[in-house]
Amino acid sequence: MADETESVSLRPPEGSIVDTRYWHLLDDGRVQCDVCPRACKLHDGQRGLCFVRGAEAGRIKLFSYGRSSGFCIDPIEKKPLNHFLPGTSVLSFGTAGCNLACKFCLSPDTLVATTRGMRRIAELFESCAEKISQHGGGIGLPGSLHAWTRGGKQARVAKVFAHRYSGELLSLQAACCPPILLTPNHKVFAALWSDLEDVRSIAAAELTTDHYLVIPREQAGNGIRIDAAGTLDTGAALLVNVRRVEQTLYQGPVYNLEIDDPDHSYLAPFVAVSNCQNWDMSKSREMDTLADRASPEELADAADRLGCASVAFTYNDPVVFMEYAIDTARACRARGIRSVAVTAGYMCAEPRAEFYRHMDAANVDLKAFTERFYYKVCGGALAPVLETLEYLKRETTVWFEITTLLIPGENDSDDELDRLTRWIADRLGPDVPLHFTAFHPDWKMLDKPRTPSATLTRARHIALANGLRYVYTGNVHDREGGSTYCPHCHTRLIERDWYELGEWKLTDTGGCRRCGAAIPGVFAGPPGDWGTRRLGVRLAARVETAR
Repeated sequence: MADETESVSLRPPEGSIVDTRYWHLLDDGRVQCDVCPRACKLHDGQRGLCFVRGAEAGRIKLFSYGRSSGFCIDPIEKKPLNHFLPGTSVLSFGTAGCNLACKFCLSPDTLVATTRGMRRIAELFESCAEKISQHGGGIGLPGSLHAWTRGGKQARVAKVFAHRYSGELLSLQAACCPPILLTPNHKVFAALWSDLEDVRSIAAAELTTDHYLVIPREQAGNGIRIDAAGTLDTGAALLVNVRRVEQTLYQGPVYNLEIDDPDHSYLAPFVAVSNCQNWDMSKSREMDTLADRASPEELADAADRLGCASVAFTYNDPVVFMEYAIDTARACRARGIRSVAVTAGYMCAEPRAEFYRHMDAANVDLKAFTERFYYKVCGGALAPVLETLEYLKRETTVWFEITTLLIPGENDSDDELDRLTRWIADRLGPDVPLHFTAFHPDWKMLDKPRTPSATLTRARHIALANGLRYVYTGNVHDREGGSTYCPHCHTRLIERDWYELGEWKLTDTGGCRRCGAAIPGVFAGPPGDWGTRRLGVRLAARVETAR
C-alpha cells in the first residue's frame, strides 16, 4: 500500500500527538494501523491515507488530538437523525483526515481569477500538460499558470488537484458574489462584524451571517471591479456580508489549487480563499492550520453552556480520530450530554466495539449497495460497512439511522434500491430509519444530472413496500417524505419540512397519541425549539479568556 502513505516533515504541537492502541509490528519493520480495513503499513515518519494517523517511534500515533476545523451548532435533523431528540441542538465538529478517498474542496464550476481571466477550476486541471495519478484522483502540473492572491499579487499555481468526492458541501452565498460550493473545512478569509480588522482564515463550517468575506477591489489584473453596493470598503479590499450558508450533499469530481506564495491564497471567483487541503503534501498544511483547539472537558463544558443536548463528530469521519472522540464522549456523558457519530462505517471489529461503547447515536452513510460503487467512487469496500450496520443492530444499544445519497445512473436503479432496502429489512429490521437524500436542486454536476424529486419518492415507495416503516426523503422540501407516521394507525406524528418541525403528535416517551403505539427512537419530552438555525462557535478564544 505504498500509494496510500505519505512522508511528512511538518509536525503539529506536542499536545496534539497521542499514542493509539490498534496497530501491530510487521516482520519488515513497518507498523500496520488496524483501525480501518485499509490496514496502512507505514515506516516511521509516514502517514496513512487519512493523514491524521501515522508511524512514529515504531508505533501508530494520532496527530490531531484536541484540534478541530471548526465548531457549529446545528439542528439534530441535519445529521440527519429524525428519531433522536427531535428539535434539539447539537454541537458539531470535525478534525482533518478521512479514511475513504473522497474528500476535497471546490466544485468543478468554481471560477478562479487567473492572470488569463476567470477560468473554471475543472478546466485548469484538464489543461495541465502533465498529470500524475494519485489516491484515486490526480495532480496536474500547470507549468506557467498564475493566479491572483488576496493581496492583489500574481502567484504561480504549483499544482491543480482533482479527486472524486462523496459527502457534505456548503453553499456559501455572499452579497454581490456568485455562490461558492466547498467542503466544510475549506478555509475562507473572513472577519466578524464585531472586529472587522481581525481577518483570518476560517473554516467554511464556522461561517455565519455575522461574518464578512474579503474581496480585493481589482480582480484578475484587468481592471474588473466589484460593485461596492452593500459592502464595506477598507481601501485595498471590500468586505462583503455572508448572507447564507447552506448544506448540500454532493457526489462528483472536486478540485483545488496549491499556490506558490507565502499567503497561500487565491480568488474563487472573487472571494479570497485559503490554499487548499489537498491530497498531496498540503495535507500537512491542513493539519498545521486547524483553527480551533479544545480538550474533551472544554468541549463538554461548551456544549453544556450552549444548551446543546448532544455533540456530533462530523464533517470528517470520527473513525480516524477515535481517541479524541471517545474521550470527548466520556466527558459529555458525565454531564448528561449525548454523543453522535456521523460516519461511513468503514472500521475494523475491535476498534469498532470500543468506539461504539461510548456513542449514543449514529448516522451511517450507506453510499450504495454495490462493491463497484465503493471501489470506483470511494476507493473502499461495501462489506465492512454492512458489518458495522449489523454490529450496531445486534451488539449495541446505539440508536442509528442510515443515509443513502441517490446519484442518477450510479445507485438509483429499482434493482439496487430493492436489494438495499430488502437487506435492511431482513438484517436490521423494519424500524431502522432510512434517509434517501438528493443533490441540491440549484447545483449541477459536471457528469451527472441533479436528482429528480420523483427518484426520492420512488426510492421511498420501494423501501416502504419492502417493509421499512420509517423512510425519509432529504435535502428537498417534501412534507410527506420528511414526516414521521405511525405504522399502525398512519397518523402523522412529526411533521417536517426539510429541518423544520411542525405538527407534533407524540407523547413525551415517544408514543402515538392516537393509538398508543411506541415509536422507536430516543425521545425525551416535548420537541426542542432550536429550529433550522446553524451557529458558528469559536471555542479557542473563550478557553483562552477563561484561563
